[in-house]
Amino acid sequence: MLGTVTLIRYNGPHGEISRSPDGHFGKPHIHRVTAMELAEGNREPQERHREITDRYGTYEQALWIFFEAIAVSNRLDYFGELRQLGLFNGH
Repeated sequence: MLGTVTLIRYNGPHGEISRSPDGHFGKPHIHRVTAMELAEGNREPQERHREITDRYGTYEQALWIFFEAIAVSNRLDYFGELRQLGLFNGH
């Protein structure tokens, strides 16, 4: 059966702090898939590697950080309003 794999996923807090030892359910976090996991055929690779982050707190901020991560070179031309991020996030 063919399926899909999400290579990177930006999540906000889920509000369930107790379900995960690292507490990622209660904080913004990024899931990533490694090439090794793809080669191994892991069915849920994005669940292994996650990064808890304070780089975004809203959908718009996450979208801007995502565009940076995948190197969208002309993101200001089309999404300039996203550059107006929060006062305290350092970007």
